[in-house]
Amino acid sequence: MSRIINISEAASIAIHSMALIAGTDKKLNASQISEQFNFSKNHSAKILQILVKSGYLSSTRGPTGGFKLNVDPGKTSLLDIYQLIEGKISGKMCNMCVDDCIFEPCIYGDLGERVRNDVKDYLKGTTIQELKTKLKLKRED
Repeated sequence: MSRIINISEAASIAIHSMALIAGTDKKLNASQISEQFNFSKNHSAKILQILVKSGYLSSTRGPTGGFKLNVDPGKTSLLDIYQLIEGKISGKMCNMCVDDCIFEPCIYGDLGERVRNDVKDYLKGTTIQELKTKLKLKRED
């Protein structure tokens, strides 16, 4: 199945993990987090370490260890997390958006820019705190 908007697995792991960690009082380890979303444990661990090294999370080792938020969830937007993992959001709509494309104007018009702006505005305007208060877990394992 094709998708118009594709958020990478890495960015999805980061955003989902931050929301899950914010929504619980318990420390969660990489295995617990990856199991909740059926993400690869190794990939999740790598992304969680990026979040730790960047100061978004703190981690404690050991049997009672895990991750917890290290930032103010009311001041941390989804865009902050997304751009940490993916870099700045691009407005390019197709793989042919190059200087030597044979069509002018672009076949897609300003669609790429509009979609980019809508996604960016949503990510920028949504904080971890909002997710914490708005979202409910379907299941708690």
